[in-house]
Amino acid sequence: MPVLSIPEVVLAILAHLPASKRDDTSVRTLIACTKSSRMLRDVAQTDSLWLKHYRARWTWPMSDTNEGVSYKLYCLRRKGDIAFRSLLDAIILIPSRRGDAASVLCDYERYAWDMLRIEAECRVPEVVNELYEEDEYQNAGERWDGFGEEWVDGTGQREVEDKVEDELDTREIKPDWIQRRWWAKHALGALARLGDMMAMMEVFYESQPDPMSIENARRFEQGMISLSGLMGVNTFEIGHNFDSLAHACKDSLIQDRIEVDTASCKFDLKRFSKGDEPYDDLMSGFPHAFMTTNRNSIPLSLVCTFVAITTRLGFLAAPVGVIGHVHAWIALPSYQWPDSADKEEIDWEDQQPLRSLHVDMIRRAACDLLVSATEVEIESPTDEEANNMEAALYASAMTLFIADPQTLESIEYLEWITTITKKRYPLDTETVLRKLLRFLSGVKANGDPVSAEVETYLRNKVINMRASSVDVKKRKNEKYWVGMIFEHARSQYLGLIVGWDEIFKGSEGFATRNGIDALPGGRGQPFYRVLGGDGISRYVPEENVVPLPSLTMSSEDEQNSAWDVVLTFMQHGMSVIEQTFTRVEVDEELCRVWFVPAASTAEEYPEDTALGEEYMWEV
Repeated sequence: MPVLSIPEVVLAILAHLPASKRDDTSVRTLIACTKSSRMLRDVAQTDSLWLKHYRARWTWPMSDTNEGVSYKLYCLRRKGDIAFRSLLDAIILIPSRRGDAASVLCDYERYAWDMLRIEAECRVPEVVNELYEEDEYQNAGERWDGFGEEWVDGTGQREVEDKVEDELDTREIKPDWIQRRWWAKHALGALARLGDMMAMMEVFYESQPDPMSIENARRFEQGMISLSGLMGVNTFEIGHNFDSLAHACKDSLIQDRIEVDTASCKFDLKRFSKGDEPYDDLMSGFPHAFMTTNRNSIPLSLVCTFVAITTRLGFLAAPVGVIGHVHAWIALPSYQWPDSADKEEIDWEDQQPLRSLHVDMIRRAACDLLVSATEVEIESPTDEEANNMEAALYASAMTLFIADPQTLESIEYLEWITTITKKRYPLDTETVLRKLLRFLSGVKANGDPVSAEVETYLRNKVINMRASSVDVKKRKNEKYWVGMIFEHARSQYLGLIVGWDEIFKGSEGFATRNGIDALPGGRGQPFYRVLGGDGISRYVPEENVVPLPSLTMSSEDEQNSAWDVVLTFMQHGMSVIEQTFTRVEVDEELCRVWFVPAASTAEEYPEDTALGEEYMWEV
């Protein structure tokens, strides 16, 4: 057995350093080696050492795979991540710079994605970690590594437990961990919507291919993927997942001794003939985020999946639209000479069904989605259901607007787009809408009054959204502050103050139903916007707010710890807490809790943060 040299021994030792995106200990060790001596530097910069650390942190492949560049590429990407994180910090901490920072961040497109994903999974206090586990579980299953191992026992279920990282997290808990996760998720959504809006423009406006070509199938696939992207879904991995599915199907066919190479003399056309299983007559419906972890598919998205797989196996394929159905047409090698078929059946190898281009199928999918989003009524929808419905409305309206922006209906589409943007997507004004305005300027017809009206409408909407100002509220007679937990004087429930008005500013109907005028303080007292422990928002007069020097003084179960109270509010009111507060401070000894206002909240209520600090430090 040959004796290893010292560099070889060191290389073998360093090769055992584990790769992680949540713990930089291994990377710091390698960097320290590069600074200690020439021999260690040369060993520590070996390509084989850095490749796994690169892959642990970034999904975007290396642009240069030549020998000796892995270390340099890793350092370059980390330097880029520092710049991206600085932009995210500006979004979190400086409301006036959010639009510009988001615009610059989106210019980097996918290169910023992995850093934002890491920040969207930043470390949080251990006691609230379970509240975020579902999001992280879904993120871990976005990319299907390998070929076909995601399929088990023929049920279509996937095992991703082994992919969820169970690794040591040595990162520090940032003082803005609530807002950091929230804004990082919004930045990811803006990146997805912007990228797939541009992709959808290419689908509709690039030269149209022959409907029987593979390029037509690729455009159909891209259009269907972009529909999910417009809903804010990570579509970067869908193409990879289609590759994995196609490879798994090919392996399965080969294992069954079915030749898949159409040029082979062993290729048997009869093995690919129509099956005899019954066909379920399903109509198109709601294709939310197909090919992601929830796997909720409808026939149209299944057609997309089928076309994607068959084209990867080397067959010509295309979507075929008939009334009430969308089918996949597969061009077998002998499609010029179709077999005889029943006259009452459609000959799926005839050229006639292929008159529809991919753009017609994408427009049809968007119309189906629009019907689902506007006609489906859900009584008392959850935050997630409401968000999904509005995301579907946004995606369909955006697609139909891009498909034909010079019609009167396009103004209605723009109204939906801008309304949802203002309500749900705070980073999209300077990113998505700005690019949409540029697109509209490029496609408008000179002298067309409709085009001019549509462009003016969108331009005015963007200007108004940019000019929205903050209503700064100076304290006068208000006793309590944003972020304070209190007990209701009459109902004894715990509430969290998320805002306040100097006097009553509710509706007349609310005042009548709740007897506001009969209160001792009437309408002239301060009123507080409150999040209840059940997640329901309320409007409470100051006289019903009972401050608690500590949570043990509440009439609720005194066995609950301060963190139990925090968990209750976050479990039922996360959507409100994420956009209002930046972190939670807990003094377990004094049993006190303070939800610290986020930068935007502090800008609106500039004097409330000091009162919260005073409460936490008060003896």
